[in-house]
Amino acid sequence: MIIGLIIAVIAKKIVGMKIPIMERCTVEITGAAALSIIAFCAAVTGTVDVVKMLPAVVSTGLIAVFFIMNTMAIQHPFNACLGPNEDQLRTLKCACSTAFLAMTITGVLAVMSGGLAWFFIIVIGLIGWIISFRSFLNASFEAAASVKWSGLWPKVDE
Repeated sequence: MIIGLIIAVIAKKIVGMKIPIMERCTVEITGAAALSIIAFCAAVTGTVDVVKMLPAVVSTGLIAVFFIMNTMAIQHPFNACLGPNEDQLRTLKCACSTAFLAMTITGVLAVMSGGLAWFFIIVIGLIGWIISFRSFLNASFEAAASVKWSGLWPKVDE
């Protein structure tokens, strides 16, 4: 979170971004990212002990997969849903589907740790993904229908 604050201060003071909530939001995003990386690691290793997590996650290279899934879960919904017809509810539905997909992948990776936790992680992740993705698709179809019924912007200025 300290790194997030440093990045926000640099972006605001040196780069000159004039976003009033830059520091708070950047710290929140870095905190959420760190928390999700710890959760991914704990799900795969079955413990929150850092000494046991490091060899099982870092030396096997799973940490790279976790960083990619983390970035996908945090950034993808905003990149996919922002635009002229942005709807916050649709963005949240996309975020839920992406998070449940990351949970399912984590469950598949947790098979290596043994036990039955991986099974429950996969089942909950798949059920959540199916429900949230269906909801996201319905919201997208409704938004597409509203554009179809009202028409697109003209291609040339009239």
